[in-house]
Amino acid sequence: GEQVTSVCRERVVDLCSSEQELSDLHIQARQYKPCTIYQGYGKVCKDMAKHTEINSQLKLLSVRESTMIFLAVLLRKRRSFEK
Repeated sequence: GEQVTSVCRERVVDLCSSEQELSDLHIQARQYKPCTIYQGYGKVCKDMAKHTEINSQLKLLSVRESTMIFLAVLLRKRRSFEK
């Protein structure tokens, strides 16, 4: 379990561009339910293969950690759309 947790944290940090963003993410993660994030991600991500891959990875993580990852992915996607 610990290995998955550390990998997860590294991926979250990697997806965030700054410490501030990471701390914002922690705050947001407490306000979201995973099902809400899954729905939002479905609208953002049209790549079903990637969607399935991420879903299967999330099943290995705790609810809180998967929430963090998903928020980080959504932030990354939103930034790429804004450019």
